[in-house]
Amino acid sequence: MKKMIMGLLLASLFALSACQKPQSAPTPKSNHLRQSTLSVAQQADQVWRQTQTVTQAASDKPERATAANTLGPWTTDRGRFYTSTAFDPTTFSASRKRLSQTGPLISVAQANATLKAMGAKVQLQSLADLVYLKQRGGTTFDQPIGLLIRGQHLYLLQMTRDQTSGAITTGAVYSRRFNYASRQVLSLDAITGTWATTEGDQALVRNGQIFTRQSQAYVRGNIQALAALPAKTLYTGMGFYLRQSQSVKASARLSRQSLIGGDLYDHLYLFLSATKMVRLDRAGATVFTRTSKATSGLVPAQVLTVFDLLDQQDPDSPVAYLLPHGANTWSAALTSSLDYATINYSGGTTAAESVSLTNGQLSIGHDQNHN
Repeated sequence: MKKMIMGLLLASLFALSACQKPQSAPTPKSNHLRQSTLSVAQQADQVWRQTQTVTQAASDKPERATAANTLGPWTTDRGRFYTSTAFDPTTFSASRKRLSQTGPLISVAQANATLKAMGAKVQLQSLADLVYLKQRGGTTFDQPIGLLIRGQHLYLLQMTRDQTSGAITTGAVYSRRFNYASRQVLSLDAITGTWATTEGDQALVRNGQIFTRQSQAYVRGNIQALAALPAKTLYTGMGFYLRQSQSVKASARLSRQSLIGGDLYDHLYLFLSATKMVRLDRAGATVFTRTSKATSGLVPAQVLTVFDLLDQQDPDSPVAYLLPHGANTWSAALTSSLDYATINYSGGTTAAESVSLTNGQLSIGHDQNHN
């Protein structure tokens, strides 16, 4: 009987041990933080706008976060970081030597104090928790910053600080939340028609261009489907980066998903859906809704004909606007490109012509009435 009981106990212990799964070692928190940032950076076309700047009055004073919108945006796309330049992520160990050449490196305690001032709900165990950047294909030294992405926020920390009694910037907070954003790629056909604001401003979308009436002139610009451009071409273009910087100040998101137009007067027209558009300028954002699919009425057919004929004559010197001067006569302002979102971001005219239309025939001469 004793042998039988002993045998049953041993069998039970063996069965119990066989059912227990071996416990894996916990993933280090530092690895988790870095991998979490890299995981978000792998997502396509994430745009980050600055919401706060963190400063320190002196080295022994607490840091303060204040609302700010002074810095250009960051874009993360399929593992790369862009701010008019393409960067690849790298590690602290690979960056440490070059980072230290720009000044004394901050400590983990200093980094955590900056994160706390930013409102981040996480603390670092090591400076290796952050993601660092190396210019893609470049030879310049690494940027002296470390990045951490948590949820909807990107935290940027200055990794070197000079010993000074004056105020210094220690970091910045960015958000990927926007008041105006399109999460779908729209087609040009979907937005064709007449648009208006509640205040009575109007716009016409026709043949891939947007037309408005401003200062008595008929003004136009191309509508660009940015999805047609490779990510690196778009996000490293200085023209587009300046437009991005302009748009984020109005909490509007520009990315490869955007369908956007512009004009000579520094306006951007961002299409959010087939029925909603926002005009961006220095005054902020103005919402338009599509009131009709019709492309007639707002701009006289004769004006559209003159635009079309001028495009056929000299497509390399497009006409930015036509200003009427009596019957069948206009001042035509030429510009370098109608792609205001990526190329002609600075606007400006290159020349002016006098244009008249008689019995379908276009005449072009010196403009004495241009203003």
